[in-house]
Amino acid sequence: MKRAWNAQGSALGIALALGIAALLSAATARAESTSRLAELRGALHAADKESDAALRGYRSRLGNDPLWQWVEYAALRRQTRPLSEAEVRTFLDRYGDMPASAGLRALYLRQLATREDWQAYRRWYAGSDDVVLQCHALTARIATDDAARTVDDALAMWMSGDSVDSACDLAFAELRRRGLIGSEQIRRRIALAVERGNTGLIRFLARELPADERATVERYARFIETPDSAPAQWPKSALRDAVIRAGLQRIARRNPEAAVGIANALTPSLSADLLGDARNAIALWTAANGLPSAQARMREVPPQAFDARLHEWHVRSALSASDAQGALDAIAAMPTEQRLQPRWQLAEARLREARGQTELAKAAYQRAAGSPSFHGFLAADIIQQPYALCPLAAPRKADAAPVLQDQPGLQRALDLFQLDRVSWATQEWNRVVPALPLPMQAAAVKRALDVGWYDRAAQTLGSGEGMRYYRQRFPQPYARQLRTEARQHDLDPAWVAGLIRSESVWMANARSHADARGLMQLLPGTGQLTARRLGMPWKGGDSLYHAPTNLRLGTAYLRQMRDRYNGQAFLATAAYNAGPGAVERWLTRRPMQGLLADPILWIETIPFLETRDYVARVMAFSVIYDWRAKREPRSLWARLRGERSGTSAGFQCPAM
Repeated sequence: MKRAWNAQGSALGIALALGIAALLSAATARAESTSRLAELRGALHAADKESDAALRGYRSRLGNDPLWQWVEYAALRRQTRPLSEAEVRTFLDRYGDMPASAGLRALYLRQLATREDWQAYRRWYAGSDDVVLQCHALTARIATDDAARTVDDALAMWMSGDSVDSACDLAFAELRRRGLIGSEQIRRRIALAVERGNTGLIRFLARELPADERATVERYARFIETPDSAPAQWPKSALRDAVIRAGLQRIARRNPEAAVGIANALTPSLSADLLGDARNAIALWTAANGLPSAQARMREVPPQAFDARLHEWHVRSALSASDAQGALDAIAAMPTEQRLQPRWQLAEARLREARGQTELAKAAYQRAAGSPSFHGFLAADIIQQPYALCPLAAPRKADAAPVLQDQPGLQRALDLFQLDRVSWATQEWNRVVPALPLPMQAAAVKRALDVGWYDRAAQTLGSGEGMRYYRQRFPQPYARQLRTEARQHDLDPAWVAGLIRSESVWMANARSHADARGLMQLLPGTGQLTARRLGMPWKGGDSLYHAPTNLRLGTAYLRQMRDRYNGQAFLATAAYNAGPGAVERWLTRRPMQGLLADPILWIETIPFLETRDYVARVMAFSVIYDWRAKREPRSLWARLRGERSGTSAGFQCPAM
């Protein structure tokens, strides 16, 4: 017995020693990594500041580091004198076909174009997605080569309904000099500009036409901008029809009722297809603007002129009028693939249930409930069925290591992200990760999550089977602060998490084009007002990049929206996205009464696609965050309406 105890103790001691050694080794590796990145940060700073002496010191220590190429690139990019061919050649020979090499090549090409060294430009140009570089390449080819294919490519670039970058002006001037841009080419491009509604380009091109033709084209541009009944007197032509189509679509969006009068006046002179397109645009924008004539306008659209978007708005216009049968008829008129989408199956189920068609409603609920989505989760709740969720597990670290270790670009991407060089990091990531097998992509995302690069999951696993990697797609950073702030403001933490996942994908430094900032994407003005209301000191808009500050202010603002709408989470969520003013307008135009007393159907009538999808996304994500927290999931149907009680039937992967 004593020998057995000694053997067990010895084995335990060995295991303990190995465990301690592994922990010490990991701690040493982390310390070395931190020290290395600190050195690289200093080197990049020296490169940015053109501090040659400091850079030489860093080179002696870091010259063989995988990221040194980016330090060299930063130094070459910042130098005041132009790059020499020898410098670029040396860099590319040393590092090969890497993102840093592509960046340096593009920089050198721009410098060559500035110097108009077209011979060198042709030698160095290797294709690009950059339109400016493409334009310079055309100029270089025309300047050094008379091959017919060159001018054909230049003419193809010029022949666009959109304005083309001014970098192409030299190439286009050469086309004119050679007589390759004449009246016929100008007419063809004007036709393309008409399709795009680009009246500025139309007028610019018309200046090169004869006076009488220029006057005609000017009339076309005026009609597109301010349509009237004048085209009834115009000679029929394909261009005239395109002008009418562009003008009617524009005014239908601005003023659908005015568009009705013009379309009616022009009807005798319009083809069936053109009239159908006009009726489609009028009906669409009448419905989207919530005008009472929407259903009447829908009836004026020939069946063959309906497209997928108009089918959707046909349903919404009937819902807005509380016309259940009209909405069911509009769903039935959809193409089969569209009609069977969970969104419309749920809408059909709600409508049939409202009309007492219990069995038909149940069948529609059942069809929708198999979808792991907002509409699927709601359908499952209503028929008391588990939420359909079939998660995939990313490979374990040990299993993924042999594959990922062969991808040095992935480690460069992760290191660059930690060095706050996100653009460079993204270039490295995009070069490597999308080419990996899907499970390895998920493993790469796990590594990105470890360094706080949370948006890689949404960017990499955002479609197809990748969406089933729920653990990677729905990370839980700042979980403790989130729970604290949610509790402080009496908010459902899964709702808050779903909103943050939709707003910023958990990137604390996120900033939108509208200047919304941080985790919960608050505008500085909103942040300041909320801070004042809470009695918090306001330290300026940049304080919103501080995660705890953003969470405190964002949850307070969300609570303010919830209180404003009597606890109804779907309205509060819509207001968080579009603003309470927009929600008030929608409630005025489409009061929650009749059919629209049903939140599911009211949400479907939200006129902004962004907000309509945002509400669905946030609420669906709240369900996923219940799953991630391993707690009994709340009923989404109850959560939507702000009810504090109600649980779902759990999660289950349907037989596939």
